[in-house]
Amino acid sequence: MTVLSINTTNSVFRSTDTPSEPLSDLDILRQVIPDNCSLDDKKDLRQQKCDIVDKFIKERRADSTLDLTKVSLGSIDLSGIDLHKVNMKHSKMSMVNLESANLEHAKLNIITMSHANLANTSLKWADLSHSNLSEACLISANLFNAKLEKTNLRNAKLEFAYLNGVNFNHADLSNANLKEAYLHEFRTNKKTLYF
Repeated sequence: MTVLSINTTNSVFRSTDTPSEPLSDLDILRQVIPDNCSLDDKKDLRQQKCDIVDKFIKERRADSTLDLTKVSLGSIDLSGIDLHKVNMKHSKMSMVNLESANLEHAKLNIITMSHANLANTSLKWADLSHSNLSEACLISANLFNAKLEKTNLRNAKLEFAYLNGVNFNHADLSNANLKEAYLHEFRTNKKTLYF
């Protein structure tokens, strides 16, 4: 399996250690957008992050794993994007929009995705263990054989979600909405918290 990690320089972000050098694209994705930015600057920086992710996807070889560990993509619109086999372990993605995205076989463990929009997203065989998906929207998402072990799904919207083969061991499903969800051959244990 090939792992691709792209590092090029092209940014308005600057390194604090060496202010004259621009940050690599991967470093830009890891930067948190400062709260004190104007709304226009925040919009521009979010668009820059979207453009970088698009570039990485276009440059990725078929069936390679894209390494985007420890990125900060909170409040970014990545709807409909193909991020299958991406490694985003330890990332911060609260309020990200990944509606109708392909995240099959993705490594999304130890990630913060509270309030994220994952409606109609394919998360087949994805690893979301030890993650925070509290108040996330997973309506009609396909989580076939996904790992949700020790995952916080408090107040998550899982209506009409396909949860066949999901591992919910030690997960917190407090107040999660599972109306009309397809639950078959899923795994839980005594430490799984139910709604």
